[in-house]
Amino acid sequence: KIIDTKPILSKAYQSRIENQDRLSSNLIPNTDLFQINQETGEPVGYSHTVDSADTSYQFLQEGQGKGFLRATNTQKRGPDQIQPAWQYNPVTIVPAVKTYGYGFWYRSTTPIRVSLEFSKDNKSSYVEVAALDASPDWRQFTAHFNNNDSATGFRANVHGLEPGHLDT
Repeated sequence: KIIDTKPILSKAYQSRIENQDRLSSNLIPNTDLFQINQETGEPVGYSHTVDSADTSYQFLQEGQGKGFLRATNTQKRGPDQIQPAWQYNPVTIVPAVKTYGYGFWYRSTTPIRVSLEFSKDNKSSYVEVAALDASPDWRQFTAHFNNNDSATGFRANVHGLEPGHLDT
């Protein structure tokens, strides 16, 4: 559970992480959303967390064809229920590499939660990171994690906390 909804991830910290020299390329494929599944019309490598009558998922474009993903939830859900969100397929990480940076852009009509999913030996574990304020404007979130448990898979999960929409 998140106790402090105002994460201590200052702009200076996020800028420092973002400006670090990259030791590899982005591990998440298709982040530009150019590869589209011809059968579904959705980006390759992305899926929905939950499909129901009170959720919708859209692949949208704005200004100069830049694509983004929108998850809309119209019903309040309990804390133990899966929240609607787009998610990318987990990526492989190297146990010997102990620090990874990650980040994303978002805008939303609802506060959002950020959690990290780690996998090792076909088992998943989750770490709550932050709850972020709703924002009508695009915002960037950047952070890092230490791979002290030698995980082999990783995914950052981002979803709304209330009814509304989340663009990523």
